[in-house]
Amino acid sequence: MSSKLRFDAIPMSTFDTSGLAGAYAAINGTGTPATLQILKMINNSDTDITISYDGTTDHDFIPAGGDLIVDLQTNAYNSGDAKFVMGTGSIIYAKGSAGTGNLYFIGYY
Repeated sequence: MSSKLRFDAIPMSTFDTSGLAGAYAAINGTGTPATLQILKMINNSDTDITISYDGTTDHDFIPAGGDLIVDLQTNAYNSGDAKFVMGTGSIIYAKGSAGTGNLYFIGYY
């Protein structure tokens, strides 16, 4: 099997932060449509957001107006065609106080 030589993006998900109520809510309810090598979240709102990858545990934080970029390939070891990825169907969760503006979820594979 040969290595992939092109770069593709999933459709961007938009999450309205006015729906936040202090408990985790899925920001990409149907899950990722591909195995992601890079994920990016842009908090274009006026509220701080806590991120979870399992819907229960606090894993990361994006301040109001901030962003988060996770490049899963940065520290991947070279093992032929093996890739360090976020699996297809992964759901990302956000919690915080209701805000004004959107949280954008973007992914590359």
